[in-house]
Amino acid sequence: MIAYNGRLIVNGGKVLHSTEINTDSIASIDEFCCNTNLHLSLYHNDEWYVPSMDYWAKREQNNTKVTPQVQPIKNTISTWKKEGKGAHKIMCMGDEHEIDSFGVFSKRKVF
Repeated sequence: MIAYNGRLIVNGGKVLHSTEINTDSIASIDEFCCNTNLHLSLYHNDEWYVPSMDYWAKREQNNTKVTPQVQPIKNTISTWKKEGKGAHKIMCMGDEHEIDSFGVFSKRKVF
């Protein structure tokens, strides 16, 4: 299985390749999103975390037929930091103008 645009490659349950976004970068993205109405989803392997079952989480759940785990993003970051994990995928969804502002923000950061 090749997932998350090649960030995770698994064969027979064995991880062959894993490239993760570190928790410091995730925290920076979360800080930005906390000042907006953007939805932030975090993915590690087959784990999916959302801060709430909002419109965007429900829409993605409907599309993928997978149910996310609901918990504050800061809790996910804290747990992953302790476990030495990061995100294989980060998904931000929301209003077009806020997505544009996130694009400007992300161009100034190195993730």
